[in-house]
Amino acid sequence: VALTMAILNAVGGKKTLSIVCFVYAGCSAANVCWPMAMKCAKTRHYFLFGVSTVALFTFILLTGGVSGISAMWLLLLPASGITLLGRAKGSAMCAAMFAVLVFLFWFPLGGKLLFYDYPADFCIRFPIVYAVFFFVGFWFEDMRSKTQTELVSVKNRMKEISETDALTGLKNRYWFNRKIARKYNGRQTEGDSVMLLWDIDLFKNLNDTYGHAAGDCVL
Repeated sequence: VALTMAILNAVGGKKTLSIVCFVYAGCSAANVCWPMAMKCAKTRHYFLFGVSTVALFTFILLTGGVSGISAMWLLLLPASGITLLGRAKGSAMCAAMFAVLVFLFWFPLGGKLLFYDYPADFCIRFPIVYAVFFFVGFWFEDMRSKTQTELVSVKNRMKEISETDALTGLKNRYWFNRKIARKYNGRQTEGDSVMLLWDIDLFKNLNDTYGHAAGDCVL
């Protein structure tokens, strides 16, 4: 979205806004590639995303963007921020943006900093709409997070069931075959390998004499 806005503003002659959007797009790209290269996201990645997003938010509010309508793009930030940062960090970022919004629109000192003359009703309605978008985004992320947790739990449970013998709790043949395939993968080992086979002689006689329930207890 930031890159699209940067290109459109460049074509439309909005040089300053275009540069800001390009910078934000670059920060976002770095914030995607950096954690992928490190195979994890850390505090500095969240900090970079949060600070750059709040800075873009503040700049667009102060300048009005393109004829004041660029502020409407900011309504995408609550949901996207919560989705990318999680409920806790995303809510903190959204709270910072809401504080900036209220300060600029509802306080006289903040109003003096605005470069664009917003209509009075817009200054009242926009923070309220922003808050609504935040709560909707938070609710969706909460539902998504709970659903993902449940799916992961079900996946792990199904994996455990598929690899475990129901009676003894030992790993089954499916697990054994996969383990062997991963460990050796057709290669000869350096050194000795040992396999232990344990068989119970005449176990059928036990089942026939005392019943399969007794045989299960023995196993």
